[in-house]
Amino acid sequence: MIKLLEESVINKIAAGEVIERPASVIKELVENAIDAKANSITVEVDEGGKSRIKVIDDGTGMGKSDAELCIQRHATSKIEFADDLFNIHTLGFRGEGLASIVAVAQVVLKTKTKEQETGIKITASGGKILKKEDVAIQNGTSVEVSDLFFNVPARKKHLKTMQTELRQITELITRYALAYPEKMFRLMHHGNDLLFSPSAEPLDNLLTMFGKDAAYAMIPVEYTQKDITVKGFVGNPTLTRADKTMQHIFVNRRPIKNDVIVKAVTDAYHTLLHLERQPVFVLNVDIKPAIIDVNVHPQKTTIRIEKENELYDTLFNAVRNSLDSSKLIPVVESRETFIQAPLIAKNIEEEKQTVFEQVEQTPQDILEKAIQKMTEEKAVEVKPVAVPKPETKASEKISKLKLIGCVHDVFYIAQNELGLVIIDQHAAHERVMYEKLMQQFGDGKIAVQELLEPEQIDFSPTEMLLLKENIETLSELGFVFDEFGGNTMLLRTVPFIFGKNMPKEVVHDVLAQLGEK
Repeated sequence: MIKLLEESVINKIAAGEVIERPASVIKELVENAIDAKANSITVEVDEGGKSRIKVIDDGTGMGKSDAELCIQRHATSKIEFADDLFNIHTLGFRGEGLASIVAVAQVVLKTKTKEQETGIKITASGGKILKKEDVAIQNGTSVEVSDLFFNVPARKKHLKTMQTELRQITELITRYALAYPEKMFRLMHHGNDLLFSPSAEPLDNLLTMFGKDAAYAMIPVEYTQKDITVKGFVGNPTLTRADKTMQHIFVNRRPIKNDVIVKAVTDAYHTLLHLERQPVFVLNVDIKPAIIDVNVHPQKTTIRIEKENELYDTLFNAVRNSLDSSKLIPVVESRETFIQAPLIAKNIEEEKQTVFEQVEQTPQDILEKAIQKMTEEKAVEVKPVAVPKPETKASEKISKLKLIGCVHDVFYIAQNELGLVIIDQHAAHERVMYEKLMQQFGDGKIAVQELLEPEQIDFSPTEMLLLKENIETLSELGFVFDEFGGNTMLLRTVPFIFGKNMPKEVVHDVLAQLGEK
């Protein structure tokens, strides 16, 4: 028998689509604050948002009647007619955010407009208003959420650890701070600042969020093609990561995920990136609302675009033009005149000749030479670490190579019966270091080297949380850190096999791997 569902059941079903975790709550509240033209947005959380969330803004606020209406489903001031769905200029429009939160949590809403002498305080839970009263507050809105999923125990049980939920929240606020650099964002956990982004110019905002190394390696992008405008920053090819966590995409300043944009940006780098490295970028795409559909999913992070080919071409050209104009690869100008070299060279001094020794060597011998300089100093061993020894597979050796020579101290040239073999020292070096580190880790004994001068490394807010969460694991791997202030740490020791000239990217890559686990 088919029955109409009760209102409380409908609300819980709708809330399940919109509110999945604490970060979902904060997303809805922050977007409301931005739409209310707030200049300052503060987010307070306890226990990774599982026990308490509070979002405070200095926006326009709501009148008393609107405040009562806003917690009902599909009540919104942002659209009125069906055609408005194709002309959306706000982050929210569905009228489901607050209603979904109230359906699964305890909520205290306080709000006041500048025209009112006093504001209103509404206490609600389970989709119902429990209490209304006047309150003296500043202009704007504050929403405090507690006991999330109190009436949906299965959802509450499957929340992740406090650290995981907190990282999700931090990443969320980072995205909005990058999209709206003119606004102030603050994230606090148990009363302590985790992220503070004062209103600033876009480049200064990058400096705050990513640190000076990343910010100074960014290349500005500004490009218009037809009805699409791209603005933002892309990292030069030396600024890369092992994952895509530092790729931030916005369409009309809305944080989204879009494979077409990521592919266009990555393709624009072409051969400037090493294999399996990901570019860093912060890009906003301004496009007519009429040709995009943001009403695909209640979370509004997925959009459909009418002309994906034009979008790809615009992004590709925007990034490629910026990379080309930055003159990453110097151009050698050819001379108009030249001197014909003699057919037979005479009186060439013996020591100026380059002689390649023709010897039979295995690939492993060649690769070992690539890191020989980095393993000459004496290692200092740390205390053994009790870890299980990983299973290893028998290495597959290719046939013996005849070493021909080395080109520009970058590529080894060799040959075997299959033909010419070119070995990239950079890739080979990384692979050999990885194998040695894993062998030492499996043996429970990692050799470390103390740096004469500690290395100062800047991290994103999310990376900083990961680092503090895994500080003991990093120490076991040979990376010992001291706090320096803000999102900056001092690196004291490194695994000996990396040597004192270890690239900073290695630390970021290790954190990325820890984050995936």
